[in-house]
Amino acid sequence: HRSDLHITPHPLSVTIQPFSFFELQLVKLSSVTPPVTIANVYRPPSMSLNVFLDEFDTFLAILTSAGDDRLILCGDVNAPSTVPSAVHPDLMELLSTHDLAQYVPSPTRGNNLLDAFITTQQSSPASIRVDDAGCISDHRLIVASLSPGRGTPIARPILVSYHNIKHLDITQFENRLRTSALFTEPASSVDDFAAQIESVVTEILDSLAPVQSRSRR
Repeated sequence: HRSDLHITPHPLSVTIQPFSFFELQLVKLSSVTPPVTIANVYRPPSMSLNVFLDEFDTFLAILTSAGDDRLILCGDVNAPSTVPSAVHPDLMELLSTHDLAQYVPSPTRGNNLLDAFITTQQSSPASIRVDDAGCISDHRLIVASLSPGRGTPIARPILVSYHNIKHLDITQFENRLRTSALFTEPASSVDDFAAQIESVVTEILDSLAPVQSRSRR
C-alpha cells in the first residue's frame, strides 16, 4: 500500500514557527481527492493546558485558512476530561469554534481519553475504535476508516475577529471602568452616553483582551 500513498511534508511545515507547548508533525496526503492535511500533535503533560489551547487555537486558524484540503489532527494531546469518553471541555469548545470535532469514543490510556482523532464533520470517519493492540504500549491504538472520496464539499473559510474574554481579568476590567469617563465625565444625553459606553468598553477590551482573528468554515 505504501506505493499508492503519496505523503510529503506539508508546505506549512517550513513556514510555521515552532510552538512552545506542543510538538507537531505536519504532512500532506496528495494521492486522494481532495488532498488530506494530517497533523500529528503531542502535548507533554507538564505543559500548561491553557497556554497549549492558545497556541493550538493559533495553529488551527492557520491550518483551516490554508486551503480546501481535508483535515485530520491526531495524537496525544494529554487533555482528559472527568468523563472517560471525552477530552477536556475547553479543548472541545475550541474545536467547535473551528467547526472541528473529536471522534475517539473511549479511553486510550487507563481510564483517560488522552489520544485524539480530530476532523471536520464532512470528513468524519466511517468507523473508529480503540484497540489494546496486544498491550505493547501503555496507550491503546486508535483504528479509523476513512472514505477517500470527495463527499460533501468543504466550505471555504471566512475570517472572524473577536475579543477573547475567556481569560479576561474581571477585577482589572471593573477598575478600568470605574476610573473611566463613564463615571468621571458621563455624557449628558442617553444617545451620547450609549455611544460613550461603546467607545470606553471597546477601548478597555482592546487593551485587556486584544482583538484576535481566526478562520471559520
